Amino acid sequence: MNKTITKIILMVCVLLWTGFMAIAQSIVVSGTVKDKLTNEPIPGVSVTVKGKTVGSSTDQNGKFSFTTTEKPPFTLSVTFVGYTTVERQVTGAANNLSFELESGAILGQEVVVSASRTPERILESCGNY
Repeated sequence: MNKTITKIILMVCVLLWTGFMAIAQSIVVSGTVKDKLTNEPIPGVSVTVKGKTVGSSTDQNGKFSFTTTEKPPFTLSVTFVGYTTVERQVTGAANNLSFELESGAILGQEVVVSASRTPERILESCGNY
């Protein structure tokens, strides 16, 4: 009976210890993203750990927060359509980070649109029979 209780207590202690170790390895990354020119918050900006799938997007107030198991130093990548991408290396505390995005030009390739009346001519010639 005593051996069974001792085993159960030991097992609970091991489980609690591994749970605390798993929590201790997580880092909370949080901050805000604003437009550099207007200083307005930008909603919907993608903030990710470079090279990983871990990240988040900003809310209506330009704020983001996510948890990662990456150990510093790691690089954050901040991207949004119409703005230049910003990358910043995080070496210590990852709370209350502030990013300012600049508007950027999006260059596309030349598009050529052409039309042909060939299908209409084929239909006209078929109708003469």
